[in-house]
Amino acid sequence: MAAESFQPVVNLLRPNCSLPDIDSYSLFTIFQDPHGVVYRNASGQKCFLRFEEISHYSDGTLKVIRLQLDQKLKDVVRRFMETRTSRIQITNDEIQLLRNALDKINERLNFRSTLRRLEVLIGLNSVCPNT
Repeated sequence: MAAESFQPVVNLLRPNCSLPDIDSYSLFTIFQDPHGVVYRNASGQKCFLRFEEISHYSDGTLKVIRLQLDQKLKDVVRRFMETRTSRIQITNDEIQLLRNALDKINERLNFRSTLRRLEVLIGLNSVCPNT
């Protein structure tokens, strides 16, 4: 007699973090197709985070990427405000792409934090989450 398991299947595969000619792009460059961002991993290599594969990345990696994207967004907005009066125009597309990327990362981190709190609440995990 076989027992059916109701546990979710966890995908333990490493995320696909390759992109053709990735070394020519600067860090934290956001792409629309494929939708993702270039970042530097813990080994010092440039990698590509695809937003479709965001569930494969650890909270630490996502927090580092979120911090850097937030800083880049602040820099872009500052440049936008400074160049408003000059002839150089910065489009809102870059700002919107950064905001969308930050929203996706924040959504995933909030989801994981909620799951951890629920695990503590129902007794599956006795360690209280820090976030």
